[in-house]
Amino acid sequence: MQPPGDRQCHHGISRTLEHIHYFDPHAVLILTSHIPHDHANLPIWSGFWAVTQLVGGGPVEFTQDRYVVRVPEDTPIHRTLLALSVKRHPQGLAVRYRITGGNLEGLFSLHPTTGALSLLRPLDYERRKQCELFAESRGGSGEGSEARVVVEVEDVNEYPPTFPRALYETQITEEDDRHLPKTILTVAAEDGDGGPHGKLHYTLSWDPVPAEPSLSHFAVDPDTGALSLIKPLDRDPPNGRSQWRLRVTASDGMAEAATVVQVNVKDINDNAPYFPFVDLHATVPENSPRGASVAKVSAIDHDDPLEGSNARLVYSLEKNVIDEDSGRPIFAVEGSSGAITTAICCLDRERAQRYAIQVVATDGGGLKGTGTVLVEVGDENDCRPHFREGEGGEVRVGVREHLTPLSPVATLHVVDQDINNDFDFRVVPDSGRGWQLFRAEASKDKSDLGLVWARRPLDYEDLEDRRGFKFQVQVTDRREDGGWRRPGDRDTTWVAISVLDSNDNTPVFLSDQAQVTVAEDQEVGSILATYTATDQDQDSHISYAVEPRSDPRGQFRVTTSGSVVLARVLDREAAKSHRVYILAIDSGQPARTATATLTVDVTDVNDNPPHLSPPREVLVTENDARTGIEAARVRLGDRDDWSNGHGPPFHLSLHPQAPQVVRDAVEVRFDPNGDSGRGEGIVSLLRPLDRETQPVLLVPLVARDAGALSSTLTFTIVVGDVNDNPMAPGRRIVTVRRLQPQNEDVPLGRVYVKDADEWDWSQKTYEWRGPTHPQFSLSPSTGHLSMLPGTQDGKYELSFSVSDPLQGQVGVAASVVVQVASVWPEDVTRALPLTLNLSPHTLIAQVGHGFI
Repeated sequence: MQPPGDRQCHHGISRTLEHIHYFDPHAVLILTSHIPHDHANLPIWSGFWAVTQLVGGGPVEFTQDRYVVRVPEDTPIHRTLLALSVKRHPQGLAVRYRITGGNLEGLFSLHPTTGALSLLRPLDYERRKQCELFAESRGGSGEGSEARVVVEVEDVNEYPPTFPRALYETQITEEDDRHLPKTILTVAAEDGDGGPHGKLHYTLSWDPVPAEPSLSHFAVDPDTGALSLIKPLDRDPPNGRSQWRLRVTASDGMAEAATVVQVNVKDINDNAPYFPFVDLHATVPENSPRGASVAKVSAIDHDDPLEGSNARLVYSLEKNVIDEDSGRPIFAVEGSSGAITTAICCLDRERAQRYAIQVVATDGGGLKGTGTVLVEVGDENDCRPHFREGEGGEVRVGVREHLTPLSPVATLHVVDQDINNDFDFRVVPDSGRGWQLFRAEASKDKSDLGLVWARRPLDYEDLEDRRGFKFQVQVTDRREDGGWRRPGDRDTTWVAISVLDSNDNTPVFLSDQAQVTVAEDQEVGSILATYTATDQDQDSHISYAVEPRSDPRGQFRVTTSGSVVLARVLDREAAKSHRVYILAIDSGQPARTATATLTVDVTDVNDNPPHLSPPREVLVTENDARTGIEAARVRLGDRDDWSNGHGPPFHLSLHPQAPQVVRDAVEVRFDPNGDSGRGEGIVSLLRPLDRETQPVLLVPLVARDAGALSSTLTFTIVVGDVNDNPMAPGRRIVTVRRLQPQNEDVPLGRVYVKDADEWDWSQKTYEWRGPTHPQFSLSPSTGHLSMLPGTQDGKYELSFSVSDPLQGQVGVAASVVVQVASVWPEDVTRALPLTLNLSPHTLIAQVGHGFI
């Protein structure tokens, strides 16, 4: 709420509020207001207030001698603007109010009893900004007073700005940079509002859409609308513009209007004509008449064609070509059209194939541009073809018989000054020996070549062909115009052909099959068979060889005369027969080859002693107290041919020089009826065997076949282990080099304890001593230890307990130290492979309880 005595005006709205009394010892303040029902929700400070201060008794008088109220011009009629009030003595005295002057045009009314000042007609700030009234108040006894009421009309933005014209036009000469920046046009908008709402702000933009990033050439005064040129304009392509369309916008803060300014750019002759081509290529046929069309040139001038003669072009030839015979120019150009024609008759391509002329385009201001025209003289068939060998010349060729008829026998080169030629060739009938055996035609690949082909295969072995051939060949380039009939359209040459021998006959064996039988101990160097081959080709030399794939061991060779000789010892046990291919190779290029077959059957000799037949070893259990028990039956075999008496019956016995430890342990008896009468040996044990003392017993034997060929053999007795020794604590170090990434378990072997027995692991049980390790797994039944994926590099101390119920042992300590290191793929790719030609038993040897 405003303090007493203040008055606030807002939007011309008055409010009615109940009387509010402020009490103090000296005065009473009464605030009175009126408001229509449709504005009852406005805040209390939104109305017009009349304040009356009671200061004591006296006559009837206004509380103020001058009232001022501010009213927006769009305030509705019949709206209360102000409430006048008076001092009343005595209280309850009736007062009447009226307007006594100043109410021009009857805009206001004053309620006679309430003193409320209301609006009767609309206000217009643009016509009248302030109204002044005189009001009178009178009591019942006629006393009264006067007050002055000032109504200040506030402007409302009710009129948008407008331009008097939708389009403004002006003209500026291009490239004019004088007095820049300079005003070229002023566009002023009108606004019916007065005061601040009538003040306009001008801006500049493109019309209709942005054509370049900025309006760097123009500017507009934001207050006056004066349009200025900042930089000179260019009218001509490629970067210039002949017309600029700008949009000027005027805004009063709420509404805006726009007009278009069209700036026309006046041309000056600042562009020389130019030709759009670097070189213009044209063609004119040779022998063309005078005035034949060559080309039409057209230059470009970016100046305005409608602006005088700035872009009006005239063409001329600056550099022409002069005919040597007549001294006249060869070409001409029409000045207005740029059409180039021949100025003389009958150009000859064979004298000059091309010309270069320079064309000039000149505009009305004297600016010039030049261009080059390259004129090619088109060919016509006006020259006679010639063989390169010359008229009446001769082409001599030697032809291998194998080249025909798949290849041409002769190639003829033709020379013709014309470019576009369609040559035709023929063999002249009855022109010489063998003419009917050949034909001639043009090459499909090269137009200046003629090819001579044989109509049938030639054969050097034929005596008639061997004598050779000679005939004439002709060429013409006017076959369809009767060129064969006119000597001036053709040329002739002789072709002499000699037939040369080719390697076209394969050698022939007199006999291409042979079979021999030899013993496997046949002496090396023996002749097994002899082959002879002949060849019909001239000067052919035949050599002989063994086909390598038929003799992979190189056991045979052939002499230069065709004799097959044994080169290496035969072995019937390796191959009972051989099929050898003998080659007869002539000396031609490429060589031709004939093939003969030699079959060699090999007979047996007794050259292989007996050998042990499987099984060659036997397993016996240690500490078996039984004596004389049979351990094994030993059988024999022989690679020789048994049908020749080179095998069984066999004989077998213990080697007389067998070690004493063997003699004390085993007995060998021979059973001649065993193995179906072939004979076999019976090996028996004489005493118990101890694996911890001797795990393997090697028994030497002497074997003999029916041909008395003998050999020394070894039969192996493996002593099987039993659990007859206690175990003791053990420790083992395992080094792991694993390839990363590790995706599977890595086996580390069995947990180690000291034990003379080797085969009793299945009778033991294994468990962790203390908590299990999360990166390792243990099989309780087998004792196998594995490293799991994800184990970090480092050293791990693992402890286990091993129990052997058969020995009555429980919880024997076993420790395993695992040292883990990683190998990455890049380490492997950079590693150097090392290959050792050693057996595993040689490379890795057991030392104590470990290996090196």
